Amino acid sequence: MLVPAQSDPRPDDPRPAAAPVASRGLGPSLERAGERRRFDREMRRAATGRSGYSRPLAPRVVAFRATLLVVPVAVALASASTTTRSWAADRISTVLPGSYHEIDEFASVSVVPEMDERPGYLAQRAVDGSRNRAWMTAWNPAAEIGESCPKTAGRSATLMLRFPSAVRVDRVSIRAGLPKNDPEAPVQAQPKQIGIQLDDQCWTKDLSDSGEPQVLKGVAGRDVRIARVWIVDTFDHSNGSGTFVAISEIDFSTGG
Repeated sequence: MLVPAQSDPRPDDPRPAAAPVASRGLGPSLERAGERRRFDREMRRAATGRSGYSRPLAPRVVAFRATLLVVPVAVALASASTTTRSWAADRISTVLPGSYHEIDEFASVSVVPEMDERPGYLAQRAVDGSRNRAWMTAWNPAAEIGESCPKTAGRSATLMLRFPSAVRVDRVSIRAGLPKNDPEAPVQAQPKQIGIQLDDQCWTKDLSDSGEPQVLKGVAGRDVRIARVWIVDTFDHSNGSGTFVAISEIDFSTGG
């Protein structure tokens, strides 16, 4: 009688198991990489409550995430307008590692001296995060002003911003004038010089007439509670109008 062949060795089979076939090609490298990843995970799991082991991984993770953000945005902006690229670059800088964080909370936003504001161009528009809206105020170039920084106010109203608590301001950027697509833009007086005061520190800063965001270099302060902004001078207006000035956006940031 024929006995059917058995494919599996018996438990007491004295024959040794066949040696595994050596991996070829990328197999060993992938296996070693997998082992390293598992080792990393086990070490991080064992180090619960401690960040020492994970810290060397942080720069790689940050760099990878930053690349994922920047590459597609750069491709999209390659064909965008100059205004759009400038605005996007300013916004992206607030989310990249080691960059600035915008201060976007204010206890109050007001105008000094108090006056009726033009509907659609209220003071809050200067700090609402939108580049397509603006604060507008009357412009009187004949008003007498002083030479020291705080006394250069008076030709325009002053925008007064109160922070909820003392903040550190490391950078201030401004987009002066109305957005180019605003119907009032052709007859505005484009700001040429502004005054800005952080508590008791005061600066006057020259601006370009590009209408693009401009960083006010050197303007910074610690434990700032109140910021004031006003227009000191404007560019010549060819058609003789320009009875108002505007600020599309002013950003206060910390970090860097």
